[in-house]
Amino acid sequence: MPWSTKIQKMTPLYGALFVADQNELSLCREFLQYKGIPVQIAKRKNWREELTNFPIFSDGSPELARALKEFGKEVLLFGNWKEEEMKEYHEAGVVFHWGWGGDSLFLLPLFPFKSQDWSWVISSLDPIFDRNMNALLECCGHRVICEPHWKVLPKAIAQERVDLLVLDWDQIPIQEAMSLFPNLLREKEILVIGIKDFDRLNLYRDLSHGISSLSHVLLGKREVFSRIIESFPLAEYPKIPLKYRRTTKFEFELQEHRKPIRLREIHTNELVEPWEINRSEAYRELFRWHLPYF
Repeated sequence: MPWSTKIQKMTPLYGALFVADQNELSLCREFLQYKGIPVQIAKRKNWREELTNFPIFSDGSPELARALKEFGKEVLLFGNWKEEEMKEYHEAGVVFHWGWGGDSLFLLPLFPFKSQDWSWVISSLDPIFDRNMNALLECCGHRVICEPHWKVLPKAIAQERVDLLVLDWDQIPIQEAMSLFPNLLREKEILVIGIKDFDRLNLYRDLSHGISSLSHVLLGKREVFSRIIESFPLAEYPKIPLKYRRTTKFEFELQEHRKPIRLREIHTNELVEPWEINRSEAYRELFRWHLPYF
């Protein structure tokens, strides 16, 4: 399976947008147009006629999201959705959700980070997990292969440059895999992030084959996804110096939590949060909504 090339084209992360509230249509349209993206308000019944531009739907559905994906359109969910709707969209393969709302729309990421020279192979045999991992790592600007057939992995690893491997040990015959992987992974100096359900039967037997010595970390699927989200953007960027601003302000004492009865001046040093910190946190926000479902 070839490396993903999406990150090299610097195309937008999304190809369509579903809003939870009809009142958010105009706001999203104006924001995207301001960013130079041609937008069209679309309806579910005639969506195929609107694919020349970036369609925004107020009547989206999981079925429509699946259909748009077949046309190469990644959907962004915008706004506050019901819990059962979120689960349905997760199961439909939707990757992105922006839950901060219109007040923080200026922080919404539209493009991947600058390309990084990291190469990943993901093999969990869970298509939804693999799809989300692929999208998350592409956002970081990394190259990704999702390989659902574990027996193909040794050949793929031998032929390609691979820096990191995410491998679900619960989905493969461990004893057979351990006869193939160790020498290859060590020769190529590949970091292995192992997935293991520690509540699964035969845990001691599985660990006795040495998977913990081959895996640099061994965690549950949800923990792996969470750690990578919180590590975003997964590269060593120059440290951002923290800046503080000296301020003098009033502090009020309230009576019965309502009426101000005293005030005093206080002097504080307030942290001025750099834009890059906000930017990384905005990317993380796109993916955190999946965690309850892994």
